[in-house]
Amino acid sequence: MTAGPQDGLVAQWWATAVSRVEPGIIELREHPVQDLIGHATFVETIWLMLRGELPRPEQAGLLEAALVAGVDHGPQAPSIAAARMAATCGVGLNSRRGHRGEHAR
Repeated sequence: MTAGPQDGLVAQWWATAVSRVEPGIIELREHPVQDLIGHATFVETIWLMLRGELPRPEQAGLLEAALVAGVDHGPQAPSIAAARMAATCGVGLNSRRGHRGEHAR
């Protein structure tokens, strides 16, 4: 199968500023991926993907703190308790009526 004039248009249609993938080339925001691996942290890479540039140290620290704060710390976390309270209108999860329409005894 030979390449036709439409192939260039299709490639342009799918072009993005976020990544470029071609045979032998993988770039994220114009940074070769092999340069990022082992040098950029996960947080720095997220910042790069979202903002288009590598973060300054204080920006990376702030994003890392926000990501860690957003991680759920188990079933006793205040965010989980608030979600349970909102979902049950304050009624305990074990104080529901009995199974299949029967009243709990």
